[in-house]
Amino acid sequence: MRVIFPFCQAQIQKPKAKEDDLRGKAFVERQAYAEALRSFFKAAQKANGGKLTQNHFAREALSSPSVVSRYLNGLRVADQKFLKQFVIAIRRLGVEISNDQEHELDELRSRARAEQIRHGERLKPIAEEMGFNVDEQNARDDPTLALQRSVNSDPYLAAFALPGIPAPHAADVLSAISDKSAATVVKIVAKYFDMDSLGDILGEIPSAQVANVLVQLDPELTVLIIARIYRDAGNEKFNSVLRALPTGYRITVQGIFEKGFE
Repeated sequence: MRVIFPFCQAQIQKPKAKEDDLRGKAFVERQAYAEALRSFFKAAQKANGGKLTQNHFAREALSSPSVVSRYLNGLRVADQKFLKQFVIAIRRLGVEISNDQEHELDELRSRARAEQIRHGERLKPIAEEMGFNVDEQNARDDPTLALQRSVNSDPYLAAFALPGIPAPHAADVLSAISDKSAATVVKIVAKYFDMDSLGDILGEIPSAQVANVLVQLDPELTVLIIARIYRDAGNEKFNSVLRALPTGYRITVQGIFEKGFE
């Protein structure tokens, strides 16, 4: 049995971002594209009795499970080659994708890619300010990927440099690299350098992305960091980050807060 999946732009819940905020717009477009891909993947799971795993789908899409996971979770922008294989795999698994829907997916991909490049161009001078030279990397058309590789190769240099540059620039760096790398840098900054700077820096980043980073840290460290977000970015940002944390982790963090302030 083939499943007709009613896909339309209105179904995509986009995070909000200011029009002039390249960082926020890059995140918004990447997440919108990922949400659209996830919607079709979930439809394929339903069409196959809930038994379709990402590992199985990766084989169908001629990709690897780790790549599929990054694309579906919006950690990377799925390229055109993957999108074509994705559509073929989804159809093979019993879900209808019309030509219009395929075109809309490609439009989402194009917008996400364009914002990623714009954000990446903004990163070049910031990376140089931090001591990284992204042009030395084998990714000249994607400064974001180049910076990711630089940070992965020397997270301590990134952590040392981050508090010394303007908070919006530091936020650009953290929001451009993977959540795992950002969590590593944040942890090093907090432990060895200037934890007080993290309130201003993280206050510049979309709350959902901040939550994705914090959830990888010990809850006790997260409490110290979001206390600084409260101090430097205000109550609204503080509550927004808390709400974005996974329920179990948020309850743990709130429990530590309550004990600490009894």
